Amino acid sequence: MILGRSSKKPALGKGLDSILRPHSTIGTNPKDIPAGVIGRVVHLSPNKINVNPRQPRKNFNSELIEQLAQSIKLHGLIQPITVRKINLSSNYELISGERRLKAAKLVDLKTIPCYVRTAQDKQLLEFALIENIHRKDLNPIEIGLTFQRLLQDLNFTHHQLGQRLAKNRTSITNYIRLLKLPDIIQLGLRDNKISFGHGRALLAFKDQKTQINLFNDIISQNLSVRDVEKLIIKPKSIKEPTLVTKNPFVESSTQKLNAYFDTTVDLKLNKKGSGYIRIPFKSKELLQTILNKISDEK
Repeated sequence: MILGRSSKKPALGKGLDSILRPHSTIGTNPKDIPAGVIGRVVHLSPNKINVNPRQPRKNFNSELIEQLAQSIKLHGLIQPITVRKINLSSNYELISGERRLKAAKLVDLKTIPCYVRTAQDKQLLEFALIENIHRKDLNPIEIGLTFQRLLQDLNFTHHQLGQRLAKNRTSITNYIRLLKLPDIIQLGLRDNKISFGHGRALLAFKDQKTQINLFNDIISQNLSVRDVEKLIIKPKSIKEPTLVTKNPFVESSTQKLNAYFDTTVDLKLNKKGSGYIRIPFKSKELLQTILNKISDEK
């Protein structure tokens, strides 16, 4: 990665660039700093930089970091990391560039170039998310946890967060719903044993035991997302025909039946002319009376 001016600004959240203001530009040529990153470049000891505890990405590929470390050992750290000054302390806190920081520590660099920015605690998570959200190595559970923490910390609705990150509101909701899955399935999502689509399909099954059994089947039988979706039983809604009760013929017939059987008869008739007659009774004697009247009519 080579320093230089880009024709496009980074896809920061709305207003985020105004939140992350530089300490100073003294001794720094703005032409040597990437567009959208205006700040003071200083050389700091990696041991003076604390990792951002709100970094959404928790799993780092050790092999890739080792490769990056070897590159840094040969060529140096080309692109500075981004940090903020911790108040009343000689230390700094990492905002972005954790892989570069880890690699620099592996090769025991004494100092590394850093952009010094100003950021409030609540904006650190947002900045880290914006840097990482489009990376392939951020797994669905890490994304879901990050979305959830952003909603809690910044008091956003799903719609507002979607606007802030240029993400669909439904997508935000689906990632957060993954956090309701059993721990073993969340671990499977973290380790890329199953995909985001698998996790979303498993949410259709409300029983956790069923979810876990299906999770095991997905792995052992190499089931696709479509295979899992086919197992979802959707109950068919049975729509009863609309029955017409208020018409002169029905009301007249009901009155006649009530008088004949000496009880309150329920008569329903639909537009096609079909329906039913329900004759209630309160005792065996009354039932026998009704049956006798029906027999007499025969």
